[in-house]
Amino acid sequence: MCKNLIKKEIKGDLFNLIYFPSYKTKMIISISKKLGKAILRNKIKRRIRESFKNQKIDKLNLKIIVKKEARSAKYLDINNELKNLIHQIKF
Repeated sequence: MCKNLIKKEIKGDLFNLIYFPSYKTKMIISISKKLGKAILRNKIKRRIRESFKNQKIDKLNLKIIVKKEARSAKYLDINNELKNLIHQIKF
């Protein structure tokens, strides 16, 4: 990785989004075991991945850090949150 990457963070209600430019689009989902059992964590990750597929994102590395508020979130809540955070991305 380059030493002079411009990392920026956007904080939301359900998760935080850390991003920086890249030559291709990549997403990492970080979710703590404190959030719940594996079934619940995987369910949240599946919803985030599906929402990510529906977004138009070009040449960014994204790291999504899931907050405990995401435990009770529906798919539409996650989709709207991710959409709003992606629209806030600026370089």
